[in-house]
Amino acid sequence: MLVASLTTATISVANECQTVQLAEPGWTDLAFTSGVAQVLLKGLGYEASVDILGMSVMLEAMKNKDIDVMMGYWDPAMDTYIKSYIDEGSIEKVAVNLEGLSTPMLCLSMSMMPG
Repeated sequence: MLVASLTTATISVANECQTVQLAEPGWTDLAFTSGVAQVLLKGLGYEASVDILGMSVMLEAMKNKDIDVMMGYWDPAMDTYIKSYIDEGSIEKVAVNLEGLSTPMLCLSMSMMPG
């Protein structure tokens, strides 16, 4: 699914630039995802760079067209962050890579024991 997302993103910038600016919030799993994205983009003939930014900074950067792709959006857990940008049309969700998943809160069972 990552390839489909990147293909969509690169098509939209294909005639405008040769560098795709990615951003992610600095989560360990997204360092890997961003690295894969850079390799795939390079294979498609683009240069890619990744900035590690806070969520609100990433969203404003996307709105201002300072970054092209945001890595690490968790739907629906982050809907409150992105809703106003989608409503105003400054940010668009272009792909969903996993459907039907939830983001439960987990803890060790012993931490729930009294005392």
